[in-house]
Formats: sequence, C-alpha cells, structure tokens
Amino acid sequence: MNEEESLMLMCSNSDELDLFCSNAICDVINFKWDEFALKIHMVGCFFHFFYMTILIIYINAIYINND
Repeated sequence: MNEEESLMLMCSNSDELDLFCSNAICDVINFKWDEFALKIHMVGCFFHFFYMTILIIYINAIYINND
C-alpha cells in the first residue's frame, strides 16, 4: 500500500457526496470503525468519565464539605 494513495485519502479529496452512499464505501467505513476506532473512543470515553468522577468528588470534598 502506498501511503500517498490510500482509499480514505481519495474519498476525502473527492467532491462526490454520492460516493459515501455506496455499499462498498459504507462497508469499509463500518469495518474501520468496528476494528480500530471504536476501541480507541471507548478508552477515551472511560478516562473522560473517570476524570469527571474524580473532579466531582474533589469539588464536593474541598468546596462543598470544606474538609
């Protein structure tokens, strides 16, 4: 595979919006989402909610309860 000529790069440079309605491109996008992107986004979502939980606990302990 040539790095300069990937399928996603050709699709992103195309002005044809009907291209994304084709079954082949939809299958490629769904495959890439299921195999690669979903895991990365779920890990990021977990850490975001973990951070928010810790932030809420900190604000509650320091500012609301004055501990």
